[in-house]
Amino acid sequence: MIIQNCRVFYAKLIPSRPYDRFDKDNPRWECQLRTNDPKQKKLWDENSLHPKLMIHKDGEEEGEPLLDDEGKKQWRVNLKKRATKKNGDEAPPVEVVNAAKQPIDPSSLGNGSICNIRVYQYTYPDRVTKEPKVANVLMGLQVLHHIVYEHSFEEFDDEGETEVTTPSDNEPNTPAVIGDGSKDDDGDSEESEKKAPSPKPAKADL
Repeated sequence: MIIQNCRVFYAKLIPSRPYDRFDKDNPRWECQLRTNDPKQKKLWDENSLHPKLMIHKDGEEEGEPLLDDEGKKQWRVNLKKRATKKNGDEAPPVEVVNAAKQPIDPSSLGNGSICNIRVYQYTYPDRVTKEPKVANVLMGLQVLHHIVYEHSFEEFDDEGETEVTTPSDNEPNTPAVIGDGSKDDDGDSEESEKKAPSPKPAKADL
């Protein structure tokens, strides 16, 4: 099923980095759809997407509708796809393409981007009532209006060439020990390496 013209928020779709903050054993790719259009909300209801009214979670307005920048009510749909199948195999990641169906970087998808969403649906029995329910699995996004997400970290400046110092001929070239404190072939641990006095620098040839 294709859901058209959806505003997308909080997209976590990087193939190599499924989201695991709330469930370390079941990482997933996910995004949130939002609409302030009652007609679109009705369409989502008719297609078993189960939209929910967005409300304030705390404060003086707790329980009241969370209005958007236009002062309108908003409804949301959270979609996800698990990164691991039930049999333990890795699942293919969520497809992210542009309007021409060419792949784009999922990490560049910013809040408010407009997308067509491909969803796979299946039915399962409710645990209590045993009545059939519809589940939705996020399969792909076609980005129609790409609001580019800009990463907040700073880039390094170009500092030119790296200065390299090599050991002199009469000084052994012993690499620094970097590890978890495990013992080496001589039975010494990293901790003892840290406590050992530093070797005196070799005298330079005059």
